[in-house]
Amino acid sequence: MRAHSLVIASLALAAMASSADAECPAARGKPIYRQERGPIHPPEPGEPADVQTQTLAIYPGGRWTWVGAGEFDSGEAMGRGGCLAPAVMKEFTRALARARFRRVGGRTVATCQAVNTAKVTYAAPRRGAKVSVEVPCGIPLERTTAALAACAQVVTSGSTVGVSDVRASCRGELAE
Repeated sequence: MRAHSLVIASLALAAMASSADAECPAARGKPIYRQERGPIHPPEPGEPADVQTQTLAIYPGGRWTWVGAGEFDSGEAMGRGGCLAPAVMKEFTRALARARFRRVGGRTVATCQAVNTAKVTYAAPRRGAKVSVEVPCGIPLERTTAALAACAQVVTSGSTVGVSDVRASCRGELAE
């Protein structure tokens, strides 16, 4: 009897998840937020791309997609996606509006002694705003853009996070 109720509960949970996913509009047009992580020096035109770029995009209706490299050295791409709840999307769009898409001013040297391995570009295509940084030791993002990047990671992580935690992340309270 207990196994039967677990099966029913898991089917109900799957139905709720699929209905919430079905309510989210398809990803069309320009995203409101895009984050790309790739090699510092992209391959020359015509050369094979040994390293794939990872791209996270969030669209106005709450749909988000992530496409990136598959297993190490497989050459295959992986992807995942989901739909943000309206309260979460509201916090994310507020963080997006606050973001200035700049690096910390006055700092022209690396923040640590490790070798930079990738370039991350944060963009709001509909605003025409974009900033790129090298990681892990490049010039850091200014506070509002760093909060937006942290917010995007939290809302697309796939784990259950409360709206208060999302709010704190999107406002930069957890980024420090």
